Amino acid sequence: KYIEEKDYLHNIVSFLFEMILKPNIKNGSFDLNIFNMVKDEILLDIESINENPGRKAINNAITNMDKDSSSAFSVIGTKEDIENITEEKLYETYLNLVNNSLVDIFVIGDLNENSVVREIEKVYKNHHIRHEKIDYYIENKTRNKINVIEEESPFLQTQLVALYNLINLEKVEKELTFHVLNFILGSGGLSSKLNRYVREDNGYCYHISSMYFKYDNVMCIASSLQRQNVEHTLKLIKKSIKEMQNGDFTEEEVEDAKQN
Repeated sequence: KYIEEKDYLHNIVSFLFEMILKPNIKNGSFDLNIFNMVKDEILLDIESINENPGRKAINNAITNMDKDSSSAFSVIGTKEDIENITEEKLYETYLNLVNNSLVDIFVIGDLNENSVVREIEKVYKNHHIRHEKIDYYIENKTRNKINVIEEESPFLQTQLVALYNLINLEKVEKELTFHVLNFILGSGGLSSKLNRYVREDNGYCYHISSMYFKYDNVMCIASSLQRQNVEHTLKLIKKSIKEMQNGDFTEEEVEDAKQN
């Protein structure tokens, strides 16, 4: 809307789709130098997870929760996964994805919608249409009793991770209510119940928080602390959750959570 350069919209749209539809391919495979560079970067990312005790503990907890679940799969894969990829295999997978996938295109800005659609249609055709609703939520395995797993590590502090399955939440609870609950419980920083009871009142840890993994139907509480404080901290976590179940929080806390 604000740029007068001739063919600006056409050039921008064409450039974006050229990157997607005409990648750097030579003789039926991706360019070897760039391919190896990207693999090395991903392997470094995987190694960095192993060096981060908090991330590693959460990943291990989710894997142990349900090894067969999609939640247990790492987004960036494993070292073995990455090393087994070849430039030819990657190109085959790319062709399968680009030719057979459902595609959503999002255009954001102050512009004429029809003009953008016309420009996209000049450079890209996708004939895959799905009318059925896609369910993004994962149903992880639940247990009748707590599954306790302890692992040794070279790190100085203990990493405590507690996972909770969220069962039968209605849509409004998934999209809105649980975000508010989670803020009051543990994601609200210094004002949260977990921080107040575990850190401020008792000094059992430097940091504790709760995270809501909406599409996994899981709540995660994680903390770094000394080994001797684990049992005390677990009791305070149970106390905090019990208070949320009993409605033991104020209207002010609810409003603060909603505003945040």
